[in-house]
Amino acid sequence: LINNAGFSASAKFSDTPWDSVAGELQLMVTAVTELIHRAIPGMKQRGWGRIINLSSLAAMSPPGEGLLYTGIKSYVLNMSQSLD
Repeated sequence: LINNAGFSASAKFSDTPWDSVAGELQLMVTAVTELIHRAIPGMKQRGWGRIINLSSLAAMSPPGEGLLYTGIKSYVLNMSQSLD
């Protein structure tokens, strides 16, 4: 499984309409998490599998720009490390 979908809103979180925030979360958090969850049973059954989650250097950036992207990419990085 390779999770590589994503986009980034250019507006600050506080200025972004909820529909856009929800779409960003759906694509880059919920979908990533669901795909991993659905892929694992087949990997366990086969006794083999790989999951590659592409994050971003933004995951290691200090907070402060008010963008949701940094927090989302931190989630992807931390989830990947916890699954490892």
